[in-house]
Amino acid sequence: MSIDGKWAITTNTPNGSREALVTLSTDGNVLQGILVGPEGNEASFEGTVDGNNVSWMVNINSAMGPIDLSYTGSLGDDGLSGTVQLGPFGASDWSAVRAE
Repeated sequence: MSIDGKWAITTNTPNGSREALVTLSTDGNVLQGILVGPEGNEASFEGTVDGNNVSWMVNINSAMGPIDLSYTGSLGDDGLSGTVQLGPFGASDWSAVRAE
């Protein structure tokens, strides 16, 4: 199964879960993507893919100002899932399923 395509991603944060749409594409080990947040704001990013493992960092504008989100995870039968470092606010889990 390829990770290329659109994903509905849910990120658990200290302020509750946040949903976004992520479009991913791969070229060898290079991962490129665009994250569209619930307010419609977009952020592009690059990362890596190694087999079923993925990682990327994206900078978003939050209510508390700009924040770097560092995602690591893997592709499984049920979609993508892993851990995200929420800038200085600790780590949380995330999951994603295919979006139509």
